Amino acid sequence: MGHGRQVTVPKLMRGKDFTFTVRSNARLSERLHRLSFRTPDAAAIIAPPAPRPGEHLMANVRHNAFLRSHLGRLLRVEGRDQLIICGVHAHLGVLLTAADAFMNDIQPFVVADAVADFSAEKHTMALRWAPGSRVACTTDTLLRDLLLQKATRNA
Repeated sequence: MGHGRQVTVPKLMRGKDFTFTVRSNARLSERLHRLSFRTPDAAAIIAPPAPRPGEHLMANVRHNAFLRSHLGRLLRVEGRDQLIICGVHAHLGVLLTAADAFMNDIQPFVVADAVADFSAEKHTMALRWAPGSRVACTTDTLLRDLLLQKATRNA
Protein backbone atom coordinates (compact mmCIF):
# COMPACT_ATOMS: atom_id res chain seq x y z
CA MET A 1 0.00 0.00 0.00
CA GLY A 2 2.87 2.37 0.74
CA HIS A 3 4.07 2.76 -2.86
CA GLY A 4 0.51 2.85 -4.14
CA ARG A 5 -0.15 5.94 -2.04
CA GLN A 6 2.24 7.86 -4.31
CA VAL A 7 -0.40 7.92 -7.03
CA THR A 8 -3.86 9.40 -6.90
CA VAL A 9 -6.12 6.43 -7.45
CA PRO A 10 -8.91 5.40 -5.08
CA LYS A 11 -7.77 2.67 -2.69
CA LEU A 12 -10.00 -0.08 -1.40
CA MET A 13 -9.00 -2.73 1.08
CA ARG A 14 -10.92 -5.83 2.00
CA GLY A 15 -10.48 -7.47 5.34
CA LYS A 16 -11.72 -10.61 6.99
CA ASP A 17 -12.24 -11.32 10.63
CA PHE A 18 -10.01 -14.35 11.17
CA THR A 19 -11.83 -15.47 14.27
CA PHE A 20 -13.49 -18.49 12.78
CA THR A 21 -14.81 -21.75 14.10
CA VAL A 22 -13.22 -25.01 13.09
CA ARG A 23 -16.65 -26.38 12.16
CA SER A 24 -17.53 -23.48 9.82
CA ASN A 25 -14.11 -23.34 8.21
CA ALA A 26 -12.74 -26.86 8.57
CA ARG A 27 -10.82 -26.82 5.28
CA LEU A 28 -9.03 -23.54 6.03
CA SER A 29 -8.39 -24.62 9.60
CA GLU A 30 -6.80 -27.84 8.34
CA ARG A 31 -4.51 -25.93 5.96
CA LEU A 32 -3.48 -23.46 8.65
CA HIS A 33 -2.75 -26.33 11.03
CA ARG A 34 -0.42 -27.93 8.44
CA LEU A 35 1.55 -24.68 8.20
CA SER A 36 3.59 -25.41 11.29
CA PHE A 37 5.99 -22.63 12.23
CA ARG A 38 9.45 -24.03 12.83
CA THR A 39 11.13 -20.85 14.13
CA PRO A 40 9.85 -18.00 16.30
CA ASP A 41 10.49 -15.51 13.44
CA ALA A 42 8.29 -17.51 11.08
CA ALA A 43 5.31 -17.01 13.38
CA ALA A 44 5.60 -13.21 13.36
CA ILE A 45 2.44 -11.57 12.10
CA ILE A 46 2.53 -8.37 10.11
CA ALA A 47 -0.19 -5.87 10.95
CA PRO A 48 -2.67 -5.44 8.10
CA PRO A 49 -2.69 -2.08 6.33
CA ALA A 50 -5.20 0.37 7.73
CA PRO A 51 -7.14 2.72 5.47
CA ARG A 52 -6.30 6.40 5.59
CA PRO A 53 -8.83 9.19 5.09
CA GLY A 54 -10.35 8.86 1.62
CA GLU A 55 -9.52 5.16 1.38
CA HIS A 56 -12.17 2.48 1.70
CA LEU A 57 -12.43 -0.69 3.77
CA MET A 58 -14.98 -3.40 2.98
CA ALA A 59 -15.68 -6.69 4.68
CA ASN A 60 -14.44 -9.70 2.75
CA VAL A 61 -17.71 -11.63 2.54
CA ARG A 62 -17.27 -13.51 -0.74
CA HIS A 63 -14.33 -14.44 -2.95
CA ASN A 64 -15.60 -12.02 -5.60
CA ALA A 65 -15.08 -8.46 -4.30
CA PHE A 66 -18.15 -7.26 -6.21
CA LEU A 67 -20.58 -9.57 -4.40
CA ARG A 68 -22.34 -8.19 -1.32
CA SER A 69 -20.28 -5.00 -1.52
CA HIS A 70 -20.47 -1.51 -2.92
CA LEU A 71 -17.37 -1.91 -5.12
CA GLY A 72 -19.27 -1.56 -8.40
CA ARG A 73 -21.12 1.52 -7.18
CA LEU A 74 -17.88 3.04 -5.85
CA LEU A 75 -16.18 2.59 -9.23
CA ARG A 76 -19.15 4.13 -11.07
CA VAL A 77 -19.34 7.12 -8.70
CA GLU A 78 -15.59 7.69 -9.07
CA GLY A 79 -15.92 7.41 -12.87
CA ARG A 80 -13.45 4.52 -13.00
CA ASP A 81 -13.35 1.82 -15.66
CA GLN A 82 -10.16 0.10 -14.51
CA LEU A 83 -9.40 -1.96 -11.40
CA ILE A 84 -5.99 -2.93 -10.00
CA ILE A 85 -6.27 -6.26 -8.18
CA CYS A 86 -3.84 -7.54 -5.53
CA GLY A 87 -4.40 -10.13 -2.83
CA VAL A 88 -4.39 -13.73 -1.73
CA HIS A 89 -6.12 -16.77 -3.17
CA ALA A 90 -5.36 -15.82 -6.76
CA HIS A 91 -7.31 -18.81 -8.11
CA LEU A 92 -10.45 -17.70 -6.23
CA GLY A 93 -10.78 -14.10 -5.09
CA VAL A 94 -8.47 -12.47 -7.58
CA LEU A 95 -9.68 -14.51 -10.56
CA LEU A 96 -13.40 -14.14 -9.74
CA THR A 97 -13.08 -10.41 -9.09
CA ALA A 98 -11.16 -9.92 -12.35
CA ALA A 99 -13.77 -11.93 -14.27
CA ASP A 100 -16.65 -9.92 -12.80
CA ALA A 101 -14.87 -6.65 -13.57
CA PHE A 102 -14.19 -7.78 -17.14
CA MET A 103 -17.83 -8.81 -17.67
CA ASN A 104 -18.93 -5.37 -16.48
CA ASP A 105 -16.65 -3.41 -18.82
CA ILE A 106 -14.07 -2.68 -16.15
CA GLN A 107 -10.49 -3.44 -17.23
CA PRO A 108 -8.79 -5.57 -14.55
CA PHE A 109 -5.07 -5.24 -13.91
CA VAL A 110 -3.87 -8.28 -11.97
CA VAL A 111 -0.55 -7.51 -10.28
CA ALA A 112 1.34 -10.79 -10.69
CA ASP A 113 3.84 -10.24 -7.87
CA ALA A 114 1.19 -8.90 -5.49
CA VAL A 115 -1.12 -11.92 -5.55
CA ALA A 116 -0.56 -15.21 -3.77
CA ASP A 117 -2.02 -18.67 -3.57
CA PHE A 118 -1.61 -22.00 -1.84
CA SER A 119 0.68 -23.28 -4.61
CA ALA A 120 2.75 -22.00 -7.51
CA GLU A 121 0.53 -24.04 -9.83
CA LYS A 122 -2.65 -22.27 -8.69
CA HIS A 123 -0.90 -18.89 -8.84
CA THR A 124 0.25 -19.49 -12.41
CA MET A 125 -3.15 -20.83 -13.46
CA ALA A 126 -4.90 -17.74 -12.10
CA LEU A 127 -2.55 -15.39 -13.95
CA ARG A 128 -2.96 -17.37 -17.15
CA TRP A 129 -6.76 -17.43 -16.95
CA ALA A 130 -7.38 -13.94 -15.56
CA PRO A 131 -9.63 -12.07 -18.00
CA GLY A 132 -7.53 -9.85 -20.19
CA SER A 133 -4.45 -11.61 -18.82
CA ARG A 134 -2.47 -9.46 -21.21
CA VAL A 135 -2.76 -6.81 -18.48
CA ALA A 136 -1.18 -8.99 -15.79
CA CYS A 137 1.74 -6.85 -14.68
CA THR A 138 4.34 -6.47 -11.95
CA THR A 139 4.27 -3.94 -9.14
CA ASP A 140 7.28 -2.08 -10.56
CA THR A 141 5.75 -1.82 -14.04
CA LEU A 142 2.39 -0.70 -12.68
CA LEU A 143 3.87 1.96 -10.40
CA ARG A 144 6.18 3.22 -13.14
CA ASP A 145 3.25 3.57 -15.54
CA LEU A 146 1.01 5.25 -12.95
CA LEU A 147 3.74 7.70 -11.87
CA LEU A 148 4.53 8.49 -15.51
CA GLN A 149 0.83 9.11 -16.18
CA LYS A 150 0.66 11.38 -13.11
CA ALA A 151 3.75 13.34 -14.24
CA THR A 152 2.29 13.74 -17.74
CA ARG A 153 -1.00 15.09 -16.33
CA ASN A 154 0.84 17.53 -14.06
CA ALA A 155 3.15 18.81 -16.85
